[in-house]
Amino acid sequence: MMVFVVGKPDSGKSAFAEDLAVELAGEDKKLYLATMIPYGDAGEARIRKHREMRKDKGFDTIEKPCGLKALSEEIQPYASGVCLLECVANLAGNEMHDPLNKDLSIEQLSELVAEEILWLKERVRELIVVSDVFEITADCDKETADYIELVNMINRICKDKADRVNEL
Repeated sequence: MMVFVVGKPDSGKSAFAEDLAVELAGEDKKLYLATMIPYGDAGEARIRKHREMRKDKGFDTIEKPCGLKALSEEIQPYASGVCLLECVANLAGNEMHDPLNKDLSIEQLSELVAEEILWLKERVRELIVVSDVFEITADCDKETADYIELVNMINRICKDKADRVNEL
């Protein structure tokens, strides 16, 4: 099963997803798959905040900013458990800026990231995927607009493939 949790930044998505993961896991293992690369003090602070939020919830954590399929062996112990993927927006940005993907179009990148997420879904009992909602504004530069379009494309795929969608 896949649950897709989506909303604006700082809307409570992470806390909601973590509580849902704890509920769905019961006594089974819980994996927190973190994709954020900490850029600067703000990034470090955000990671500390998220670590503190899940501190006593029994999650194991793997930090993997991109290339999720490389986690084949690390994912095996969670086959009967719950995996929380935090978050699509970070994963998309990381894949977008990965030198290996420099020649891919936005459409190809969206397919690549969606494929990674669906690959993960097939390897755990419950997958909870967190993502942000962004809007393209008149003052967005091309790279930002492309990033927002990429996240939106992946979000649409995740919504279509999810068994349950929670919009916050």
